[in-house]
Amino acid sequence: MAGSKANVAAYVVGIGVLVAVAIVVISALVAERPVEEPQIYGTEITRAGAEFVGSQACIECHQENHDGWLGTLHPYKVREVSAEGVVGDFWNDNTYERNGITMTMFQEDGDFYINTVSPEGEYEDYRIDYTLGGEWKQRYMLEWDDGSLYILPIQWNVATSEWVNYAGAAPDAGNYWADRSRLWQIGCGSCHATGLDIGYDSQTDTFDTTWVDGGAGCEACHGPGGNHIDSAPGYENYTIINPARLAHTEQKVDVCGQCHTRGSSKALVADHYDIPGAAETFGFPYGYELGKGKVKFHYDQVDPEKDSPRRFWLSGHEASHRQQAILWTESKHFDSGVTCIDCHTGHGEGGNFRLTKKPGNKLCMDCHSEPEKTNPGIHSIHASGSCVACHMPRTSRSATNLTDYSGDIRSHSFQFLYPQATIDAGGLEYQTNTCNACHYHEDDDPEDLQRVVDKLRQERREAFGMVEMSMEDTSGFFGLLDRE
Repeated sequence: MAGSKANVAAYVVGIGVLVAVAIVVISALVAERPVEEPQIYGTEITRAGAEFVGSQACIECHQENHDGWLGTLHPYKVREVSAEGVVGDFWNDNTYERNGITMTMFQEDGDFYINTVSPEGEYEDYRIDYTLGGEWKQRYMLEWDDGSLYILPIQWNVATSEWVNYAGAAPDAGNYWADRSRLWQIGCGSCHATGLDIGYDSQTDTFDTTWVDGGAGCEACHGPGGNHIDSAPGYENYTIINPARLAHTEQKVDVCGQCHTRGSSKALVADHYDIPGAAETFGFPYGYELGKGKVKFHYDQVDPEKDSPRRFWLSGHEASHRQQAILWTESKHFDSGVTCIDCHTGHGEGGNFRLTKKPGNKLCMDCHSEPEKTNPGIHSIHASGSCVACHMPRTSRSATNLTDYSGDIRSHSFQFLYPQATIDAGGLEYQTNTCNACHYHEDDDPEDLQRVVDKLRQERREAFGMVEMSMEDTSGFFGLLDRE
């Protein structure tokens, strides 16, 4: 028995020693292992003071939206020049002459150049640093040693595959491309790029201009995203702008309208930057912030009364591109609270670069499901009629005319533009219309077209048991518009 007790005691002691050793070893290992810091969440609960971070920062949480956005035209307004991004002909059809100045476009050692007249009056090869656009047209921009950015005086029109004039090519001829008044940073920058910092140093008269996206990036429509990335749990929606959640119709449209408009800033450049020779005002609504106030508080938009015929037709329809928001405010869509994002998407879900949610008539028919009941006298004149072709004629031009009386950008007034408008204005050189803007009718006499419209309209009204039109109904363009 004594031996057994001794063995048990020895066994217990052995176990105790092993446990003690294990404790020592484990303690040593725990002591050597780094302490893991608890996960720290963001602290931001508002958008106040947020900084731009660039669209790349959105991918982690918004991969699908980011990928869709890449399939639109918005990301590609300003790109560092590359063989993949250049759409102009720098090899064959590569000369252009205007007012005695011949410009030559060429590629050499991987770089792209435009040979044109310098401020000193001598021909010089200018290396291109950036391309602008490429769908309707493409322009080319260079950066001087002082950081100032200028668009060279020629552009490539895509639809017609030709070089055309953009700005003055001679230093003494006016509107010269390299005049300080044509600084890209002041005239175009904030709409071409997102998160633009002009970065002007008045002491050295130099620029250190930066941007986070060379185009309309995520933050162009959603505001600076720094606080959103660092938002506290539950405050994600309070640290970023969702245009659909803005309270007022015009605020929603201003998300697009900050760039899809034309005019000059109410702010004076001299009040913010002491740039010798700069333009008096900015070309964009300087000082406007998404969700705060309205674009029109910061921007003097072009107006049909003072800017026709250069920017508007006599009917009030836009003649220049980038005026969609202006015409929308004059439309019945504005009165009804229909906004850009009711028809368009910013993330490419519709599968077309026009960014419409549905193609063609399908989009219109979501709301206007029975157009023959709203105006039986005029709808369905064409068996294959198009809502867009008739109510959004291409009255404005970004680069080229698609027909003799049609530009390449559709009107956003949503009004059928009767041939009577052309008759009242004195001819097609003064006023286009929906019918003549169509390639099928471009050679037809507006008076003949109007007679056909009136005849068909009367026949259809009678077929629907409606009263006969009075002379007042057909006396002029605005009477015709009133019947819509």
